[in-house]
Amino acid sequence: MAQLNEDHLKCKVANLENQLFFYTQRFPKTSVKKLLLEMEDHKMKYEEKAKESLQKLSEEKIVTERHLQNVEMSLSMSSEECELWKEEYEKLKADWIELSNKHCELKNEMNILHSKLQLD
Repeated sequence: MAQLNEDHLKCKVANLENQLFFYTQRFPKTSVKKLLLEMEDHKMKYEEKAKESLQKLSEEKIVTERHLQNVEMSLSMSSEECELWKEEYEKLKADWIELSNKHCELKNEMNILHSKLQLD
């Protein structure tokens, strides 16, 4: 079994050596270097674009957070104003009920007085 594994590994090494030989013959060192430089250039461009995108997203996040804070502050102020208007409404409602009751009482008194006048 160990012999089979060793033979298999030797076969793989020989295959890789053949591939390496093929590529070095097919692509001269200058082409490989040129290809590596191009690949490195592409890598640098992608990294730069990624950094720019991250920077842009970071700036957008900051702007969005500021906008959120402004909206939250506006909501808080609106809630407080709503409470004030609600209290004012409740006071006016109580006053209106009181005036309505007083109006009914006065109307009843007036009807009583009117009736008394007609009887006299």
